[in-house]
Amino acid sequence: MRVCGQLGLDVGHERLGADGISSWMFAVDAEDNPYAADPVARTRRALAWKHLVMPVRDLASAAGSVMRDSEHAPPSYAFRREHILRHTGLDLDRLATPLEAWQQVACVAGALGWAAAAFRRHALLRGAGAVTELRLAADLVLVAHRADGALVAGHVRSSTYVGASLTSIVWRPDGAWRSRAILIVPDMLPADDFRRLRVMLRYARSAVEQGAPASHA
Repeated sequence: MRVCGQLGLDVGHERLGADGISSWMFAVDAEDNPYAADPVARTRRALAWKHLVMPVRDLASAAGSVMRDSEHAPPSYAFRREHILRHTGLDLDRLATPLEAWQQVACVAGALGWAAAAFRRHALLRGAGAVTELRLAADLVLVAHRADGALVAGHVRSSTYVGASLTSIVWRPDGAWRSRAILIVPDMLPADDFRRLRVMLRYARSAVEQGAPASHA
């Protein structure tokens, strides 16, 4: 918000400004957001963006804010619990366990460390195992080019999710015992290439896994 103001832009905080709106609740498709200063901020369902900016908070400072909101802002906690449960199957109410102070610190540190590692690998595409390029055949054979120069072949699984704004390719390298995921968003490749990728993932069939088609948007 401060940056927008410094640029001379009127972007409202949980309200519509002359140049746009900012709301952390727009991260999910909710019918009624708990914090909204005007009707536009209630839901993102009727909105379309010419420019979309997704800021990333500092992990260390964000953890304290989330923990504070979970205790002192019931609408915020209820909203996050509902959508985390819907999208991941995790119920925050069932994760609350009395812990000693050092155990709480260890858990938070572990979560932050894992999130930092995942962000570095999947968002920044850094680290030896990060996938920087992939090739997909009509029979859903996938070849991933990693940051360390290695080429890894495998097969796309039926649990792949295909959406217009986000696609998650679930694949299993040949000889591996567990599957992996590659997250793809529209600005990572040309629009026509992203469309062709989605069509192939939705309607092609793997020679290894003849399951249901990948989830539709």
